[in-house]
Amino acid sequence: MMHADNLSLHLNPVHVRQVKSLRILTLNLFLRPPLVKNNESDHKEARTAYFCENVLDDYDIVCLQEVFSTFNTRRSQIISAAQKKGFPYSCHSPSPGFFRAQAIDGGLLILSRYPIVESDFCGFGNGLFPDVFSFKGVLQAKIQAGHKDLQVFTLHAQATYPGNDPDITELYVQARKEQIAHTVKFIRKKTEGTQDPIVLVGDFNINAKSEEYLDLVSSLEDLDLSDLLRVKYEESPSTYGIKLVNGEPEETVLSHRNECLNDTAIDYIFLSNSGGVTPLMEFTHTCPFYTTGEPFTRISDHYGVQTVLSL
Repeated sequence: MMHADNLSLHLNPVHVRQVKSLRILTLNLFLRPPLVKNNESDHKEARTAYFCENVLDDYDIVCLQEVFSTFNTRRSQIISAAQKKGFPYSCHSPSPGFFRAQAIDGGLLILSRYPIVESDFCGFGNGLFPDVFSFKGVLQAKIQAGHKDLQVFTLHAQATYPGNDPDITELYVQARKEQIAHTVKFIRKKTEGTQDPIVLVGDFNINAKSEEYLDLVSSLEDLDLSDLLRVKYEESPSTYGIKLVNGEPEETVLSHRNECLNDTAIDYIFLSNSGGVTPLMEFTHTCPFYTTGEPFTRISDHYGVQTVLSL
């Protein structure tokens, strides 16, 4: 088992009160290792600072992807800033270690205002092409909010890289299928014998407008999980490569030129239908996180997804 930063095994007295709601965000923050960039600059340092200053205050649990710690200190900067803003608890995916083929960590980070009483990580180990260098997987945090435990899981699945070879595309699909199977098995293991509500979030790299999405939903049926955006809208709003009504790309500073018009829905919040929590649909939506006065127009090349859970 991996240990969470500031792991608490007992409720701090300040948290022993009735928690009525939890504000949850998932976001691929697009903070890749140094020297990796799509265009002139990814503005990683400036976006890290902007995120900490302008986003954290609005949430209670924040699940981030692509916050890679290899050869940089951005993850520790975010954790430190979060602690100052009332997030004393955090956990993250581990480094791959000396005996693994991967060179960098999985980039997953969970921040919480409430105690993380247990944390664990399940590595996938089957990445393809650039993903082979990252120790991708699914990160778990058992969060004690008042008198209720919430099982939070975040992942970042195999990406699909630009290309026209259908055989290569099928390899990506099969890799993700294996990763989702690992995720389901891991969730079952961590929640066995409990009635804790389950929240599964992240960058799945599975387009909700594809047949692959139907396989994903089928894989999650036994866990009784619902896609909150699909429940609300009856379709999935795009979260990556957003296309404007005039056919132009919404974002070009950070996005790869071959993907800025993908117009795909790949970021999700899944919630168990049992466990005593209710999503407030008026607060469940995608989050563009537009910026002003910055050299980047959005905080990431992805939209975030948020919800509020009533306890």
